[in-house]
Amino acid sequence: MKRITIILALAVFLVAVAASAAQTKIFEQYERVRQALLNGSADEAQTAARALAETARAEKQNAVAERSEALAAAANLKGARDSFAMLSEEMIRFRDARSGRRPEVAYCSMHKASWLQPKGAITNPYAEDKSMLACGEFRKEHRATPAPPHRGHH
Repeated sequence: MKRITIILALAVFLVAVAASAAQTKIFEQYERVRQALLNGSADEAQTAARALAETARAEKQNAVAERSEALAAAANLKGARDSFAMLSEEMIRFRDARSGRRPEVAYCSMHKASWLQPKGAITNPYAEDKSMLACGEFRKEHRATPAPPHRGHH
């Protein structure tokens, strides 16, 4: 009987962990930022980035929230795209720590930057020209660059 109780407890725990991974809203919010950049709208990207920051804070993903806030404060579309590259590296780390259904990692060699997007045709958020939207490739084993060391006060 004790063995069954332990097995049931373990099963409930594993289901809860899997459910929490599947229930994140962070990927959905990130995709809204990416879509705004694809549309060439700094204002939409900033609004979406603020929403992503709020969601990330609620899910205790402070590094994602900080990168999102930096994008929300960008002065223009170029600044938003530059900030998106940093946000994307953080999002790839977040993705790599999760299992289940996740967006794919894409890379643009021209901009030397990665991003996440759903499977399907490449749509490059760094493209400044509509003719370059398909520039990029999916990466099979891409890992984010290591997070910079924390420089807190002692």
